[in-house]
Amino acid sequence: METDVLLFGLVGGLVSADTDAAGQFMVSQPLVSCTLAGAIFGNLLLGMTVGVLMQMPFLVEVPVGGARVSLGNLGAFVAAGVAVKLNQIFPTINNLILVLAVLYGLFLSWATFPCLLWMRQLNLRLLYRADRAAEEGKLGQITWLNYLGVFNTYIFGLISSAIFLIFGNVFLTFIIRFIPIQLDSTFRLGKTVLLGAGVGILFWLFMQKSKVKYMVLGVLASTVVLIVNSIR
Repeated sequence: METDVLLFGLVGGLVSADTDAAGQFMVSQPLVSCTLAGAIFGNLLLGMTVGVLMQMPFLVEVPVGGARVSLGNLGAFVAAGVAVKLNQIFPTINNLILVLAVLYGLFLSWATFPCLLWMRQLNLRLLYRADRAAEEGKLGQITWLNYLGVFNTYIFGLISSAIFLIFGNVFLTFIIRFIPIQLDSTFRLGKTVLLGAGVGILFWLFMQKSKVKYMVLGVLASTVVLIVNSIR
């Protein structure tokens, strides 16, 4: 278990860095990062499902080929991890777990925003120092400052994703024990409707804003999630 959490934290660092500091390969998009979270804990489909649902609230921030989802990236990634971990504990209430995990991810997206602002202010100071070093011709210092900014963002993502995963798992496990199990069947229809909407919205997104390869991957992933969850 500790190895899984460590790996989750390491990938969380990549999600954080990809958002702001380095890469911008769309790894931090909820659809991608949540699928990775599901793969880490052995439930690719559930992670992908959370990714489809978490992608929708942040579509307006998705640029062409970029990773700029300032609020949703880390929260979505943690939500997928929490969903899979809870599913291992409560395998018979998939729909209820999905609702709680998505709500937890949305809360994290809001609650961690001040931390993200602080991190960006810190990196802006490093960027200012790098500009000063460029004016003075100190090339080695420029490289060191740039790598330090990436490192700061990576460590923030590593630590925060691991902490929020553990906290979410403990807190929601406690909450679930007080929720009637009958609600699980009630949420099934809502989940199917939302996933169907997710397929349509993501299809429009990737058709209008992104390259063909991302369009194909997004539509295929969303469709598979919708079909399998409708059958289950």
